[in-house]
Amino acid sequence: MHDALIIAAAGTSTRFGGKNKVLELLDDKPAVIHCLENLASEFKAESIRLVVNQEQERNFLDVLRQYGWSHIRLVYGGATRSDSIRNALESLPEHTGLVAIHDAARPLATRKLLEQCLEQARIHGAAIAAHPITDTVKQADNEHFAINTLDRTTLWAAETPQVARYDWLVNAFKSVNLENITDEAQRLELDGHPPKIVPNTSPNYKITFPQDIEIVKYILENKNRLEQ
Repeated sequence: MHDALIIAAAGTSTRFGGKNKVLELLDDKPAVIHCLENLASEFKAESIRLVVNQEQERNFLDVLRQYGWSHIRLVYGGATRSDSIRNALESLPEHTGLVAIHDAARPLATRKLLEQCLEQARIHGAAIAAHPITDTVKQADNEHFAINTLDRTTLWAAETPQVARYDWLVNAFKSVNLENITDEAQRLELDGHPPKIVPNTSPNYKITFPQDIEIVKYILENKNRLEQ
């Protein structure tokens, strides 16, 4: 029984301005290559899936070939994130053990963080990387008036990797029929399998807007100093 890695890279990058954000160069390598270099060593090549938009397939194939990852299997994404992850799960063998799901837009995630998530998932069945929220969080009404202040000591901002048993994920996709779910942890929660939180304090910035590229570049260039 082998564990598997799914890297989600099928987003439309709408808020990024139309260009594919995970193919943007960071320290002379596209973001998606950083993800593979940081995380893929924990998995057998045949157990790795890269989920891409079908219209972008050629671009990804060219990048994978250029950086020596042409052996990675591509899976077409769907209309939603849920559809994309479902397609990737269906491409995996039924005897798969744990499945780690990671957003290609988070190129800073480390092997150590993945190992911690895998370790906790082996114990608890599911685990996710997250960081504690330090801001004061307000709940607003439809007219944007602050109506409540949430207790931040109980709040965590979810990240990826998110790791869970293959059978739990498959069952959650069958039993939780909601499409507006933005991460697999929520689907597991609704199916009765709350994931264990793995606190993360290392940079795991998500690329969403064009200016985020410069932030991630800065972190990469100053990684050793920032981690001291």
